[in-house]
Amino acid sequence: MHTVLLVDDEPWALLGIKNSFRWEEAGLRIIGETTDASEALQIIKKKKPDVIFTDICMEKHNGIDIMRTTREMGLDSLFVVVSGHSNFSYAHEAIKYGALYYLLKPINMDEAKALTVKLTKHLKKKTRSEAEAMRHIKKIDQKVMDQGNGFGKIVAYINENFDKKITLEELSKKFFIHQTYICELFSKHLGKTYTQYVRELRMEKACQLIMNTQLPIGRIATMSGYADYFYFNKLFKKTYGMTPVQYRKQYAKPVDYV
Repeated sequence: MHTVLLVDDEPWALLGIKNSFRWEEAGLRIIGETTDASEALQIIKKKKPDVIFTDICMEKHNGIDIMRTTREMGLDSLFVVVSGHSNFSYAHEAIKYGALYYLLKPINMDEAKALTVKLTKHLKKKTRSEAEAMRHIKKIDQKVMDQGNGFGKIVAYINENFDKKITLEELSKKFFIHQTYICELFSKHLGKTYTQYVRELRMEKACQLIMNTQLPIGRIATMSGYADYFYFNKLFKKTYGMTPVQYRKQYAKPVDYV
C-alpha cells in the first residue's frame, strides 16, 4: 500500500482530513499524523511517505517550507494541500513546489471521493514509471554482479550519485582503477561509454520528475545532475526529440483543483 502523512497544526483539522477519505479502499495507509511542521520533516526524512497532506499556514514552518525541504531531500512525494485560504498566491506557491491538488477546508465527501480517484490514478502512473527505471538498473546490475574487478562497485556508486558531478578521475582515485580501464569496462560489459551511462540515468530521473511533479524545469535539471539549464534543455531535446516543457505537456498529468 502507498503511505500517507497528515500535517496540520489544528487537531480538529487532522481529524477532519482523516475521516474524509476511505484510505484502505484506495490502497493508502496513514503512517503518521502531526500538528508540528518540524516533526513532520523528521517523519518525512525517516519514513519517506508517498503522499503528504499538509496545511499552508502553520507555526514555525508552513506547508511551503515542508514542500521545499522535501524536494531538497531529493524525495518526490506527492503533495495535497488542504487550506482554509483561497488566496491565489498560496496556490501558486504550492504548485511551484509540486503540489498536485489544492483543497479548501472544510472538505466535503464529494471532493474527497473525486480526489481519491485522481490520486490513485496518479500513484499507479508514478509506480509504473519508477518500476521501469528500477528494471533498467537491475538489468545493468545483473550484467556486472559477477565481476570481481570492482566494476560492480563503480556502477553501484554511480547509480547512487549520478545527480552529482562525478569524473573519471574521481572514480579512478576512489576505486584504484585507471581511467582508461574504467572506460574499457563500460564498453565491454555495458556496451556504452561512461558518459552515455550517466546521461541515461540522469535523463530517466528527469523524466520521472517532469511526469510526476510540477517542479520548475530548472530545479529538475539541478536534481538530475545538470547545473546548466540551457545545456540540460538542449540535451533533453536531443535525447527525446522534444523539450522538457513539451514532454511535460504530452506525458504529465495536469494539476487538479478539487
